[in-house]
Amino acid sequence: MSITPKRRLTGALSIATLAFGISALTTPAAQAGTARDGVCDEGEVCFYHDTFNTHGMPGVWFDGAVSDFDAGSDVPNYGASQPSCYEFKGSDTGAGECLKNNAKYVWNRSGRTLTVYENSYYGGRTQVIAGGEAQLLLDLYQNNASHSLATP
Repeated sequence: MSITPKRRLTGALSIATLAFGISALTTPAAQAGTARDGVCDEGEVCFYHDTFNTHGMPGVWFDGAVSDFDAGSDVPNYGASQPSCYEFKGSDTGAGECLKNNAKYVWNRSGRTLTVYENSYYGGRTQVIAGGEAQLLLDLYQNNASHSLATP
């Protein structure tokens, strides 16, 4: 039996369809934000070190290194020293320093309500940030040790 061009095309399409289906199953879905990369992406909550915006970017009034977390993060203890602390990332002021007691500004892009705590394990004074940009209150300004994000 000879294979006609029509059968060859049908077989090629079946193989291509199968390959696409396998590829679609093994390719991870895109996520909102890439946690812990020093960039404040949509879907994240970001803590900034201590300098005001020097780049003139509208909507972002803080500058400095960033410690970013995805929207599913509740962090009971930032850690006080390397190598076991959450650190600021990037090349701006504060890069490589531990987040604990060094954050001054927050940008909540998570879509959830953020609570920042003075002490580890969700203790002490708090500040609630529903969304957007905020300077930490004097009680928490460079005096912060944990955070939680409420389910929307």
